[in-house]
Amino acid sequence: MGRVDLFLIILYVLCALIFATFGKIRKRKSWIKIFLITLFLTPVTSSIILFRKKREKITYVVNRYKCPRCEFKYDTQLDHCPYCEKEGHIIALEEVSQIMT
Repeated sequence: MGRVDLFLIILYVLCALIFATFGKIRKRKSWIKIFLITLFLTPVTSSIILFRKKREKITYVVNRYKCPRCEFKYDTQLDHCPYCEKEGHIIALEEVSQIMT
């Protein structure tokens, strides 16, 4: 959300507060009570709307390298598995695509 969007939202909320307050003054209601109720209910309503909105998950694919013997995954491309090499086995790594969110 940009600065302009945030400014417009704040301006809209302030205008709504002012109109609601002055609208209730004409009907001889307590303007402070109406102002405070409007002031506190506006963020509650906004937060309910924001939390109910579905968020879009962004997924992307990362290439990893997996040892078929020990099934350990590496981010960098290696010729063989270092852990298996310590045990005396030289196993070539397989390229695996992993979906990330």
